[in-house]
Amino acid sequence: MSRDPGLPALPQEICDNIIDSAWKVDPSDTLRTCSLVSRTWLHTSRKHRFSCISLRPYIDLAAFEAIITSPLLDSTDIPHLVRDLCLDWTPYEGSWTPYEGPSSIASSFEPTTLNARLPDMFKQFTSVETLRLDHLVWSHVDAAAVIELASQAAHLHLSNLSFTYGDDMVHLLSSSPRRSSLHMQEYLSQGQMFRTSPKMIPVHREVHIGRLVTDLDLFTTVHLVMREAYVTRCAFGMTIDRVDISGDGQVLAGITSGGYWHDLIQRKQTWLKMWLDFLKLGARSRGLDEGDLPTLDIKSLRIPASTVLRRITFGSMYLNTLLDLRIFLARRMHFILDGLDPKDAIPKRCADLDHALVRLVTNGPRIDIIFDAHCPAERLADWIGAISACFPALVARGTRVGIVCTSGEDMDGERPPVAQHWWS
Repeated sequence: MSRDPGLPALPQEICDNIIDSAWKVDPSDTLRTCSLVSRTWLHTSRKHRFSCISLRPYIDLAAFEAIITSPLLDSTDIPHLVRDLCLDWTPYEGSWTPYEGPSSIASSFEPTTLNARLPDMFKQFTSVETLRLDHLVWSHVDAAAVIELASQAAHLHLSNLSFTYGDDMVHLLSSSPRRSSLHMQEYLSQGQMFRTSPKMIPVHREVHIGRLVTDLDLFTTVHLVMREAYVTRCAFGMTIDRVDISGDGQVLAGITSGGYWHDLIQRKQTWLKMWLDFLKLGARSRGLDEGDLPTLDIKSLRIPASTVLRRITFGSMYLNTLLDLRIFLARRMHFILDGLDPKDAIPKRCADLDHALVRLVTNGPRIDIIFDAHCPAERLADWIGAISACFPALVARGTRVGIVCTSGEDMDGERPPVAQHWWS
């Protein structure tokens, strides 16, 4: 329908501002309507509507290709508008884990057919800032195409990924020299040992990550892969400004009673110690330092610890194991006590963690241990008493230990202190 010539025409800048505002209120229906108003409204509407998409290559590839190649829709620019891209390699509708692999694919694309078509499509996503990879089996995809796509993403989210070899993970992690954030969750398999071939050369030898968000299990996986890279002389180093541990140790944090989780911890301890001993032996045979890992530099590490000060869980015991094995190591270690009242901290529940921290700081470089409570400054004296009672050996050790009362987070996610006390 043509516009009535007697009606005034709004400048396109005002129309764009209206669409921008409407998108924030009701994204889906409003943008759909705006895109149908006129051709001049279409591009601005699409800019928002396709800024974040989820694509399942095994299921959605044909439909998406039809959209972006249609001359009638004039939609060849859609991939360039995508800033947040989720690639979900689930091969069919319903649940699936990386263990299964795409053996029964309910689509018209087998992995070989898919890999032949994806590289050209990936090259069209030129504005991706956030890339989410889900249910990806590394051996079934065109790794070079995925790495090229990941190289432009400032924010990388990995979930339910399975790698055939440890250096496969290094290739993905090294795809960009600087990344604002890396999120790893649910499941990540590092696969077999490193291959001694040219394939083990990282894309970038030094990588800087602003923030890593993960859990205890996946943090351990990253540490082991980095140690394998070091032992096999793979020239790859990673610096992380801040690591945020989510939860108390993946889904196993829920195991808080019965003898099963004690046995599980014992098995984990045995396996980790055996694996680390094997890697240290390899380092020694190559004339390398077998102590702390020199190629993984973590400036700040944050652990949710309110549960740890009240009861013994799988997560708390797993944390103690990682501290004893010096897998969990950073220049500054923050134990976040949000939601915990100082009177609810139970000293006898903290005894193992107290001794584990003392062993950690006894050898090696200086580490700052910081207990961070979200509370007003008036509660500082109560927290000084609680930390002194729960961690007597650590406080007496002479290392730098502090309790900090914070009021919230600033724009950068930091927690400015309102009151603090240091024992040394």
